[in-house]
Amino acid sequence: SKTSRTITATDRVKEFGFQILNADGGKLFCTSCNISLDYTRRATVQRHLELECHRRKRAADSALLGNVKKNKTIASLFKKTTESSETRHLATVELVDAFASANIPLEKLDHPKLREFIQRNVQNAGSLPSANKLRQDYLPKIFATHFEDIKSLLNSCESFAIISDESTDEQDSYVLHVLFAEDVQTGKLTTILADCVYLDAVNYTTVSQAIIKTISKYGADFDKVSAFISDNATYMTKSVKSVLQGVMPNAVHITCNAHIISLVSELWRCNFSKVDKLVSYIKKIFKHCPSRKNIANATEKISEIGKQKIALSPEPVITRWNSWFQAVQYHAAHLKYYSDFVSEELTLTPKTQVLTDLSTLLNDAQLNDVQFVAKNATGLMDLITWFESRYVTIHEAYNKVMDVMYWAEAQSNENHSDNTELNARAQQVFSCMAKKLRQYYCYEEDSSDAEKKAQKFKQPATMFLKLRIFDPAQMHLLMLDLSSLNATPGFNKNCRLEIPAYKNIAKEADCTLPVLQFWKSVEGRIPHLAKLARRCLTIPTNSMDAERAVSKHRQVFSAQRPGMKRDTAAGCSMLTFNH
Repeated sequence: SKTSRTITATDRVKEFGFQILNADGGKLFCTSCNISLDYTRRATVQRHLELECHRRKRAADSALLGNVKKNKTIASLFKKTTESSETRHLATVELVDAFASANIPLEKLDHPKLREFIQRNVQNAGSLPSANKLRQDYLPKIFATHFEDIKSLLNSCESFAIISDESTDEQDSYVLHVLFAEDVQTGKLTTILADCVYLDAVNYTTVSQAIIKTISKYGADFDKVSAFISDNATYMTKSVKSVLQGVMPNAVHITCNAHIISLVSELWRCNFSKVDKLVSYIKKIFKHCPSRKNIANATEKISEIGKQKIALSPEPVITRWNSWFQAVQYHAAHLKYYSDFVSEELTLTPKTQVLTDLSTLLNDAQLNDVQFVAKNATGLMDLITWFESRYVTIHEAYNKVMDVMYWAEAQSNENHSDNTELNARAQQVFSCMAKKLRQYYCYEEDSSDAEKKAQKFKQPATMFLKLRIFDPAQMHLLMLDLSSLNATPGFNKNCRLEIPAYKNIAKEADCTLPVLQFWKSVEGRIPHLAKLARRCLTIPTNSMDAERAVSKHRQVFSAQRPGMKRDTAAGCSMLTFNH
C-alpha cells in the first residue's frame, strides 16, 4: 500500500482507538504487543491487528481488565471495611460464583470435610459463612454483577438477535427462556441466557410482554435487535406480527430451521410404522429390564464374535431430532442378530408382551424397510445436524434446504425396490417430504386466502434467507431484486448505492475467505453494506441454544430442589448456561 505523508502516529491512535494503539515520541506502538508499527501504511497496521498472536494478547488484556472491573463492582456491593475483609469477601464471592455456575448446591459447603478443606487450602477463604448466609447475602450480589456484565455487552455490540423458547419446569409452571445472540467477529456465534420469565399462561400477549420487559430491563436499544428466533408455535408467530414487529423495526422473524426439518423427518416414522415399532420395542426391552442393561452380557449375545465389544442401541428421544434415525441405522447393522437374541431371552426370562411382540415383528417382511430408511435418511440427518450448528451459516441455509427438497422430488419418481409395497412407501415419503419443504420455504405472499390457510405453518423468513446477497461467492450467480432488497431490515439508500461496487469487489475477491473475514476486509470501501452484512450474517438459523437453556434450567430447578425460589432458579440457570 502507498504511504501517507500527512498522517501521524496520533492520527492512527484516533482511528483505531487508544486502547489498541498508543503514540510516543512520534512513533506508533501496539498496546498489547508493545512493538513499533509503521503508522504511514494503514494496511500494515490492519494486518498486525488481524494476527492471531495479537488477538490472543488483546484477549488476555481484556480478560484481565474485566476481572479488575468485576472485582471493583463486587467490592462496591459490600460495606466498606478493612482491606483484608474486602479480600475475604471477594474470595467468598468467587467460590459461590463457581459453585452456582457449576450447578453445585451451596449446601455442599456445609459439609464439615469440604469446609475444612476449603479453609485449609483456599487462600483468603477465612471463616466461611453457612450455605443459608451465602444464599442470602452473596448470591444476589453475584446475580447483580452478572446482570451488569450482560448489560454492558449489549450496550457495546452493534446488534443482537433474540432467541426464545417456552417450557415447563418440575412444578409444571410455564417458563419462557430469553437469550441474546450478539454479533461476532469470528465464525462462531455467542449466545447468552438473559432471563427465565415465569408466565401465568402461554399466548402471544404474555410472550411479547416478556420479551419487551427483558429488553427494557437491560436498557438495550430495540433498533439493535436484528432477529427474533423461535420455534414453529402459532403464538410465537402472532406475537411477532401483532406486537414485536412494531417495537423491533429492524428485526426479521426466523422459525428454527432445525425444528422445521425435524417436523419433515417425522414423515419417515409415519410412513414406516413397522420400523418405528422395532425402534420402540428395542428401547423398551433394554430400558425396563435391568439385566439387559449389562452391556457386556447383551453385546455377547448380539455380537457375531463373542468377545467383540459393541455399544447398545441409541435411545431415541423426542427432543433429540436425529436420535430416531441413529437408532434405525444401528438396527440395520445388527438386525441379523436380533432373532437369536430374542429367542434366548424368551427362554431365560418370563415371557413379556414386548418380547412377544418383538419376536412376531422380526418375522415381518416389512422389516426390510429398516435397510431402506437407514440408507436414504442420511441426507436429512446431515441437514438437521448442519442446522444445529453455532457457526455462521445463514447465507447457505436456503441452498441447503432447496438441495434436499429437489433431491426428494427426484426420488419420488424413482423405483427403489422390486417390492411393490416398499416402493410405494418410498415414493410416498419422498413426495411428502418435498411437498412439506415446499410448503415451508416456497410459499407466495400474494397467494389466495385458501392457499394462505394451507400455508399456515411456514418459514416467515424465507424471502430473507433467499436473498443470499451477503455471500460474495454467490453474488455473481444471483438475480438481484431491488424490491426484495428494500424489504430487508436495515437496507437503505446508502446500501443500495454501494451495490455496484460490491459486485465488482465480489468478482475480484478471494471467495474462499470466511464470509465475515471478507466483509471485515472491505468495510473501508463499502462501509454501509459491510455493517448491514455483519448484522445479517450473525443471525442464528436455529433456536438450539434455547433448547439447551431449557435443559440447564431443568438441571438447576430439579425435583431435588422443590423449595428453590423462582428468582434464584432463574439466576442460577443464567450462571450455569453462560459460563
